[in-house]
Amino acid sequence: MILPRFYSFLRNELYQQLYAYLQGTLYWGKCPDFKAGDKFYEHEGHRGTEKSLSNMIKRGLKQSNCIVIDEGGYTIEQLEKLVKFSVKERKQIKEVWILKLSGELAKIEF
Repeated sequence: MILPRFYSFLRNELYQQLYAYLQGTLYWGKCPDFKAGDKFYEHEGHRGTEKSLSNMIKRGLKQSNCIVIDEGGYTIEQLEKLVKFSVKERKQIKEVWILKLSGELAKIEF
């Protein structure tokens, strides 16, 4: 389910209903892009450099610990390396997926 953005969430009943599962977590008050099952995901677009790949992970983790990143000018190995490094730095990452140009999703194992 694609989720709406809220700018004033505390007084918004719809926000509190849609994002109730996030209450008491780091992500309460955030607006991840979509929900699949009981998990909230943040989708990050690609800008073309390895540095932007790192920034996409950082930005994504501000919204959710499950991230979907557009396929772009990087290799799966580069993404795996960045994810493993982030986990080593104690970043809370549950899942990372690549949205391929074909529309398929590929899960990054770490």
